[in-house]
Amino acid sequence: MDGQDLGYKGSIVDIAMYEEGQRKPISARDIWDLLGEIEKSPHATGWIAYDCPDLNDIRTIARALSLHPMLVEDIVTSHQRPKLERYGSTLFCVMKPAVYDEATEDVLLGETHIVVAGRTVVCIRQRGDRNAPDRRWVDEVDRRFEAQAPMLQSGPEAMLYAVIDYTADGYAPALRGIVDDIDDVERQVFSGDAAAPERIYRLSRELVDLQHAIVPLQFVVKALQSGFEKYAVATQLRAHLADVADHLTRDAELTAELRDMLTRILNVNATLVAQRQNDDMKKISAWAAIIFTPSVIGSIYGMNFSHMPELDTVWGYPFALTLMLASAVVLWFLFKRRGWL
Repeated sequence: MDGQDLGYKGSIVDIAMYEEGQRKPISARDIWDLLGEIEKSPHATGWIAYDCPDLNDIRTIARALSLHPMLVEDIVTSHQRPKLERYGSTLFCVMKPAVYDEATEDVLLGETHIVVAGRTVVCIRQRGDRNAPDRRWVDEVDRRFEAQAPMLQSGPEAMLYAVIDYTADGYAPALRGIVDDIDDVERQVFSGDAAAPERIYRLSRELVDLQHAIVPLQFVVKALQSGFEKYAVATQLRAHLADVADHLTRDAELTAELRDMLTRILNVNATLVAQRQNDDMKKISAWAAIIFTPSVIGSIYGMNFSHMPELDTVWGYPFALTLMLASAVVLWFLFKRRGWL
């Protein structure tokens, strides 16, 4: 079900008002309606979510919340790295949620913008090329709000923390998917599969993308933590964000370890390929030597000089053939003992 089915305008997929941590039913269809509703409740927080809004939607948000022009420019500009910026009393945060596609072994990175302006929180999902439009992400965030209802009583910043928590929790499943694929790659390498190097490179590329999502989000969390005292952040929110920071640290360390592991696997693959090439060269050299010796004997007796040993004897011809065969057999036996054949 999309936003239009729920009666919302444009790219809006969710509108809600939270009071004392609980979602309150309202009849708002756009951000103007939402602002009107929260004005009636001095302790309420407004929540509105957009899925890939167009320029008109963004302009409406900017007018409704009186956003700074540079903040509006940031919202319009997609493909940004995670960051946190303050424009006066307004917070702007960018984060990149991740989903691992097992079928293609791709990390599907989205882009989420959060604007916290007064008692209103705007969530904007900038959809990537490989992400289909749906409401599942909104439903997941709503469930997160419901599970963390006591924390939402701390104000609109709690919603920002909850979305960061939701985003951070998505990295662990993506990393588990990559770990499973690395196990498969190890088996490929030792079985001599020629497709292994390409798969290693693709997995390394996905880990780099994931690292570019996780590490900057760590700095976002640190920036929020540095403002605890200045903005008198509630103790409950501090503890919650500390837990998120721990998860991000764990995921960042695992990402770095997996990249190192893939580098080692690639080195092992190169060693095994070189070893197989060396074995092939040994076989080629051994067969060349086996063929070369009879050829030398045959070429000597094919010179047709008048005075050569054994040319005038009855046993000269069978002797030459026997010598050729014997030399080939002896060389084959020697190379076989040394493991060249």
